[in-house]
Amino acid sequence: MVRTGHLPFDFADYLYSLTGANWEVRELSGGNANFVVRATQARSTLNESPVAPPYFAKFPDVQFSQKRQVVEARALYLFKADPQLSNVLESNTRVIRIPSLLHHDEAQHVLVQSDLGSHPSLDAYLSSPTTTAYSAALAGHSLGRFLANLNHAYDSVPDALSPPSNIAAALANDDAEAVMQGVIANATRFIKEAGVHDWETLGVRALGHWKSRKRTTFCQGDIWFGTITVDDTAPNRVNEGGRSLVLKICDWEFAGPNHPAADIAQLGTLLWIHCSAYLSDAPLAIRRIFTSVIPIKVTYGAAAAKAGRLRRGVLRVLLPAF
Repeated sequence: MVRTGHLPFDFADYLYSLTGANWEVRELSGGNANFVVRATQARSTLNESPVAPPYFAKFPDVQFSQKRQVVEARALYLFKADPQLSNVLESNTRVIRIPSLLHHDEAQHVLVQSDLGSHPSLDAYLSSPTTTAYSAALAGHSLGRFLANLNHAYDSVPDALSPPSNIAAALANDDAEAVMQGVIANATRFIKEAGVHDWETLGVRALGHWKSRKRTTFCQGDIWFGTITVDDTAPNRVNEGGRSLVLKICDWEFAGPNHPAADIAQLGTLLWIHCSAYLSDAPLAIRRIFTSVIPIKVTYGAAAAKAGRLRRGVLRVLLPAF
């Protein structure tokens, strides 16, 4: 039996108590909030997402409610049990994967889910010199369509997301709301430090918008490069090079009813920031992303080719959502 040493929880011993079998445990990088490991046997692989400590795993001084793991477990369960969400997953099954819920121990804050494998993150995939413009567009199209389907999942039963519905109650997390308010406060400080004269007004408006937003659609809630990986070797969807393309989305801790633009705004902003490193006119670039008609001036050579791949990926993510 392999023990985890520096980790604050003995995952191997815990899994042995559940299954009666020995598991080899390896810590995974990239988890800011939780301690995450991959557990393997000769013929089985699990991806175990925490122990969720009452703080950010990588930032122990920052408190973070363990309710986040309950929300993730319930969200993954809903993708199997709720017709609206299971239909979304089924209709995108050729190109989208999410973890399957295997076990949740709320008392010990342990969540066991199926393993999505080791693949490049979305930004790494779009930036890779081996990724063609066609493949970038295909990844963007698949992700954009999934997010659009997810946001429209409850159009026929809108009351299902409104309090006091079961879904709204099951996925409510006031502590997560407080975390986002802290993010807005930090952003306001950055705006001030950048010399924006009306920083205070912008901060007040941003906070007011967040608190009063209408939560009318189902959102992933934390959609960014760290929660999306790209598998271009999986079966089902073939691209121009004869390889397949499947996007895998993890970390559903902030899932639930939210503003219709929440997911696409977060992802679109991060993609634009990533693109802007390779574009010579960032303001023009962002107009291009949303209108798809204004020409973009880009740097030449390898940077221009990379910008083209990124731009196609961004456009195909954003456009299906509108």
